[in-house]
Amino acid sequence: MRYLAVSRASIASLAALFFWALGASSSQACLVLPAGLGPDDPFRLAFVTSGVRNAESTDIADYNAFVSAAANAVPELAALGTDWYAVVSTATVDARDNTGTAPPGDVPVYLLNGTMLATSYNDLWDWSIAVPWDYSELCATVQGSSNIWTGTNGFGVADQALGIANPTIGSRTATDNQVWVRVGSGASSANLGFYAISGVLTISEVPNEDQTWDRIKAQYR
Repeated sequence: MRYLAVSRASIASLAALFFWALGASSSQACLVLPAGLGPDDPFRLAFVTSGVRNAESTDIADYNAFVSAAANAVPELAALGTDWYAVVSTATVDARDNTGTAPPGDVPVYLLNGTMLATSYNDLWDWSIAVPWDYSELCATVQGSSNIWTGTNGFGVADQALGIANPTIGSRTATDNQVWVRVGSGASSANLGFYAISGVLTISEVPNEDQTWDRIKAQYR
């Protein structure tokens, strides 16, 4: 696997980024480092897009580009140097393959506020998630419609994939019975939000004295 280390020159912009979960407050940092992570512990970050688009494309790269643009428009997320993937399926690519989360895999997934979404890839695709996936790249709970484009079922595989007339939608306010990823379907011309997940991230050094993480690195699959 290829690693991208965040340089010390970038640490200034990251100084307000990650704090120990117990030591951070919303006024101190937008993104909160999940509690209990140590050096080289892998984890992934997730958000729901604040922006919306249609689901007419059959090319999964279009959806990855959409969520990547949302993430990289936020300096703190762009500074992580990771790739971002849409949690969607097309006729040719399942969501769990697009995101590299096909079980097994003991990598936990967290929202940007440090809340655990799933303990592992198995946990992510067992039909239920720990909390609603409703925290955006802007570090706020998304308002408005709860519908999310997914084209996917609770196992992470295509179910009325994006690019057809009426793809599957999920609900960002739900957690159980696969409703978070599969609650119904809608016209592909509708503009809805998307779930996004980062590449694998690891902490390469322990916290320094002011409780910020001295270095984050992205582990590419």
